[in-house]
Amino acid sequence: MADELAQKAGIDKATAQKSLQEVLAALSQQRRDQAPGSGQAKSGGMDDLLFKPNR
Repeated sequence: MADELAQKAGIDKATAQKSLQEVLAALSQQRRDQAPGSGQAKSGGMDDLLFKPNR
């Protein structure tokens, strides 16, 4: 996965690996921050980066 990211983004493999680790850490933290049973994460964080179509 890091190889593909490095190639497509035009960055070295070490930078790609570090970027992937940071993204995975942020997603893991978001899951930990999510209230049990609520089904909704706290506002902010990675949720702000996701496309949310108007309903």
